[in-house]
Amino acid sequence: MRGAGGVWLRRAVFALHALFGMSAVRHDVPMTMADPPPETTAPIGSAPAMPPGGLRVVAVVALSLAAAGALVIVASVFPGTGPVLTRVWPWLFVAVFPIFATALVTEVAAHPRPAPRRRWATKGNDMFRDLFRWLPPRAGLALKVVLALGVVNFAVFAMTMGGQPVTENGRYYADDKGSLTELTAQQFDQAERTGARGFTGHEVMFDSMSAALLVANSRRRWSERAAGTR
Repeated sequence: MRGAGGVWLRRAVFALHALFGMSAVRHDVPMTMADPPPETTAPIGSAPAMPPGGLRVVAVVALSLAAAGALVIVASVFPGTGPVLTRVWPWLFVAVFPIFATALVTEVAAHPRPAPRRRWATKGNDMFRDLFRWLPPRAGLALKVVLALGVVNFAVFAMTMGGQPVTENGRYYADDKGSLTELTAQQFDQAERTGARGFTGHEVMFDSMSAALLVANSRRRWSERAAGTR
């Protein structure tokens, strides 16, 4: 028997993934963002800054979660691990949100300047250039590798995941948007392992990005303190 809390959490994650996945591939209405008025200033830098040491602590937590996710991905290769991994990966996935939110707020607060009239894609490129400027070279290379592997993992997951694995009356099914396909015990275990590998890949990617943002901002703040600019 699977815990009711774990089942609810997995279904919520699958529902969120389906919702945002649909919004990512459907482009009936072009997504645009109006330029802010020239006289306005973006509300950046108003949040109280976390000390560099605090950023390092949160970065260590993010890296620990990413390492735990990597272990889940490795374990998902072995048959029979589906039931255990299915109980673990939803909690790792949910833990991404506060960590990534902290990293984003820290990144935004680090740039107290007027909002320029330019494309959002250009602003995103500036963020990445600034990120890799402050990261140690090996850490920057490791982040690029993790992001590349995360994209590959997502592509494989999207092509091989046939639906959410569920049980009803002691029988195994894959639930694909309400359509149930009966599975054998081996197929059900494989479906659970595929789901664990796919969603945990997301978790590893975002936790790694969070850790990189936090470390980069920590190094920037130490540099600013040493220079006496903050």
